[in-house]
Amino acid sequence: MNEPFAGNPTKELANLKPGHFDLNYLQPVYAKIYENAMKYDSTKHLWFEPVPFPDFLPIAGGTVFPVGFDTPPGG
Repeated sequence: MNEPFAGNPTKELANLKPGHFDLNYLQPVYAKIYENAMKYDSTKHLWFEPVPFPDFLPIAGGTVFPVGFDTPPGG
């Protein structure tokens, strides 16, 4: 998934907190995708990205926050 958007921040304001969407939404989905993909071909590489916003704020020269994942897909 390339540059996923952090859901609907107007519905869930916490999605604007850096790392929140990564941890609570993307990490579980990515774990399922990885698990299912490995059933079919464990020799392939998968690339996963965090949300670009709000993890990166392009103001004041750019502010980068740590991503919210506490474990990558597949460990």
